[in-house]
Amino acid sequence: MSFSKKIKIIRKKNNLTQHELAEKVNVSRKTVSGWENDRSMPDDNLLSIISQAFDILIDDLREDCTYTDFFSKNRS
Repeated sequence: MSFSKKIKIIRKKNNLTQHELAEKVNVSRKTVSGWENDRSMPDDNLLSIISQAFDILIDDLREDCTYTDFFSKNRS
């Protein structure tokens, strides 16, 4: 599963709009949209902020994996 799919699922699982997620990690809504549509990827600093905000390992955000593998590790 790509980062774009992961971030969208994480956002929805936490009942956040793109705007709310953007505010939480201090980026624009367009930036979140870019992530979700696979147009861009956050830098390491932002990955760290996202991982801390949702209690997910950075490597789990970066690495391609299956849906089941990702959520068996990250139940938050």
